[in-house]
Amino acid sequence: PPPPIAHRRSTMIRRPSILILAALFSGSLIPLFSFLHLKNRKDLGKSATEPRRLVIEVTNSDDFAKSELTVESSGNAPGFGAADHERVAALLANTRELVEKAQGFTKSTDEEVREEGKKMMTKAHEMYNKVKDHINNVKEMSYEETDTRDLMGGDSISVQRDEAKDQERAMDVSRLIYSTAITFPECIEKFLNHCVALINRDLRKLGMDTIDMIIHEKRSLTPDQEGYNKVVIITNELGDRVTGRLGDGIVSYPYIWNDVETGPRQLGVDGKWNCLGLTPDQCCSQITESCPNMDRRNNTIACHIFVPYGGVREKRDDRVIINLSTDGRVHEAPIIT
Repeated sequence: PPPPIAHRRSTMIRRPSILILAALFSGSLIPLFSFLHLKNRKDLGKSATEPRRLVIEVTNSDDFAKSELTVESSGNAPGFGAADHERVAALLANTRELVEKAQGFTKSTDEEVREEGKKMMTKAHEMYNKVKDHINNVKEMSYEETDTRDLMGGDSISVQRDEAKDQERAMDVSRLIYSTAITFPECIEKFLNHCVALINRDLRKLGMDTIDMIIHEKRSLTPDQEGYNKVVIITNELGDRVTGRLGDGIVSYPYIWNDVETGPRQLGVDGKWNCLGLTPDQCCSQITESCPNMDRRNNTIACHIFVPYGGVREKRDDRVIINLSTDGRVHEAPIIT
């Protein structure tokens, strides 16, 4: 027999309630799943778009510090596909080869040979300008593709990964431009920082990533290495003025000085001295005067002068090895390894 009316009514009420709960539950999961999917996509994309740095050349390195010319991806440089990168690399390689031949010719005692060398150098500049024109075309195409992708909502992981590869190739194009431009007469017998400034001017005009000097101090976390008592004073290219690691004249000492008389203390002002505009000797005097006592290892505070341009360099594959004079000038065309 059919159930009582009241029982049928209660059943009808319960069934919709279950459906409503299921709908509410599934509805609450949809945004949750969407949030998790979006978060994972952003996390994956973040690793593909984090700033990257390419080391071009170690300009100086000793036991206490190392200076490197680097290119850091700004994310704003035009994207370079594999074909465009290959094209630019080939043109710049031919340019460097022509410059090398021209330099040999211009050193000849024969006037006709020297004239031929000048013609070669003019041709090399024309080839270099052709590369810049090609880069400008790539830049225009890259911006158009970005605008189109933005309009179409293209923010997939694969797109972000492609952009990361394009950025890596763009950094390498900046490296190749540097390794080519530094061989031109405008840079020979000039200070390296002067050459870098000229090259960065071209790179900025092209919308490319520029070149920076990065200085790393080789210090362990604890003062247990030999020379721990030395304060590294970083100078300009001539070695006659203190610049500091960031160009602000600030010289720092990372350790606590275990003074034999006063006990452990931090030197200078929070481990720092302002030597802006001072010579290395003046800066060193300021440092030693602030710490006249030995430490408990019977060592006194001392100074180590580091000139970022010139000195010992490390040879690396696919890097530019620059032959610098002792005062940091580009002595001759670099070796491309």
